[in-house]
Amino acid sequence: ALTFRALADPDPTFSVSLSFGEGGITNIAEQTLYPNITPAEITLGSCEHKLETIEPKLPGCTYSGRTEGKACSVCGVITEYPQEIQPFGHYFVGGVCNNCGLEIDGTPTITVGSASSGQGGSVELDITIVNSQGICALTLTPVYDAEKLELAGVKFKNVGGMNSFDKNLVWINTQNITGTFCLATMKFNVIDPDFDRTEVSLHYKPGGIADIDENAVDFDIVSGTVTRICSEGHTYAEIKEIPATCTEPGMTGGRGCIYCGYSDMPPVEVPPLGHKITDGVCVRCGETSFPYSVGDTNGDGDVNVKDIVRLMKYISGADVEILNPDINGDGDVNVKDIVRLMKMVSSGT
Repeated sequence: ALTFRALADPDPTFSVSLSFGEGGITNIAEQTLYPNITPAEITLGSCEHKLETIEPKLPGCTYSGRTEGKACSVCGVITEYPQEIQPFGHYFVGGVCNNCGLEIDGTPTITVGSASSGQGGSVELDITIVNSQGICALTLTPVYDAEKLELAGVKFKNVGGMNSFDKNLVWINTQNITGTFCLATMKFNVIDPDFDRTEVSLHYKPGGIADIDENAVDFDIVSGTVTRICSEGHTYAEIKEIPATCTEPGMTGGRGCIYCGYSDMPPVEVPPLGHKITDGVCVRCGETSFPYSVGDTNGDGDVNVKDIVRLMKYISGADVEILNPDINGDGDVNVKDIVRLMKMVSSGT
């Protein structure tokens, strides 16, 4: 049985059939059979659509976004398809992405920066060597969409050695250079006013990067992107709130433009909540592995005057977190526990 779901409003009646190629149906004697195929006539009942909005989605560094759409909540037909929006791509500066905070590990990597521009503008994209174990020469070829961008020039940074650029970037030095450094900056003119986002990368042939001992050195290449600035207004999507936990920070909600990423309501980081401990257990997350010693009412691992202050606040009725306030173990929490704790602190026991 075949099950279909209507993705758009069809004609009142339509048909579904099957086809097969030569030899597509045979019997056990390997003889080809030619059965007649009778199409199925399907009639969909009319639906007074109840349209709901398919919310727009903000792209990320590595995942796509979408424009707004419309779909019927009764029959499921999509009457207005969302348009897929390309990922923004990472924007690495010194090996760390400015957008998502991703950090390149110890892998030798060459990154291309990212930038935004309006119609007829220009952008400068840095070429950064990350985690070099030692190189003294390379040849790199810029890779980009020539219908959208025009490479206006390359400016090498002050990293020593000799350099040249025509169709390829060529750099050579008399000694190995290690670590992370900016090699050069590419300048592009935007020649297509209608694009949303386009990738800029680099390519090198085998042996295109070498060290002083003439050994070939391999690098990963991470592309950059050029994004068109929205000159006629932004198209926003909501940024979902990420709740903070006891140990991990969260983010408030916000919103950003699905095309250029501009945010008029940027998310704000929320610090970790911290554990709320009662009788050795965090009431927020259920964690139980807390070090405890008698008198350590604030759970910081030490017994001192801060624990006396915490116990006084607790007994006075303040809403404070406290760990095992029954210092003398008599089953009650009162001023006698404060006296016992003062004695412990004064004697250092």
